Amino acid sequence: MKKILITLAGLFLLQVGFAQTTNPVERKSSLIFTGGAAIPVGPFASTTSEDGGMANTGYNLNLQYARQLKGIGLGIHGMYSSHALKNDLEDTGLNIDIGNWTYYGITAGLLSSYPINNQKTVSFDIKAMIGAGFVNSPSIKITSDGESMEEPSRSSTAFLGEVGAGLRFKISQRAFLYGGADWIMMQPKFKYDGQSIEQKISAFNLHAGLGFNF
Repeated sequence: MKKILITLAGLFLLQVGFAQTTNPVERKSSLIFTGGAAIPVGPFASTTSEDGGMANTGYNLNLQYARQLKGIGLGIHGMYSSHALKNDLEDTGLNIDIGNWTYYGITAGLLSSYPINNQKTVSFDIKAMIGAGFVNSPSIKITSDGESMEEPSRSSTAFLGEVGAGLRFKISQRAFLYGGADWIMMQPKFKYDGQSIEQKISAFNLHAGLGFNF
């Protein structure tokens, strides 16, 4: 009897192992953590136009959740970015201390992933999302000959839109490496001395990191 039990147990384990190899569990949800460069474009990067944001290349941090359905996927994206300013007033002899543009936001919408090889080890992501952005303008402090003038940071909320694409490189049943590029845009308005000033913000975000399927 013992020999029969050992034989049956061995056959059962072989069968289970074979089934797991040939029919891996399909995991439809994923969580992706990434970071990288935030490259300002258009008026946001300009130092010459009236509505120039004078933003330098900064950094971005991202957390994305995706749920793959039949033929399409949906997702939520949380982001944070910071940009130092291009200070073109350094030759004036004034001591100028300028803060950063910072913004964070949350978007939701299309986030689909499609395998691009037979082994399904590489997948192509595409997304188009909308949501809300929360922007903080740079603080400015100018000092000269013991006198100083300070402009505090202002906050604003704006509609946020983004489109992007990325690649997933499978490294295990659950984990994958991720690299992507997103374009974001928003137009927050700030109050200065009773006037409403609009700032066009757009950036091209390159980011990479690690994702998990579950």
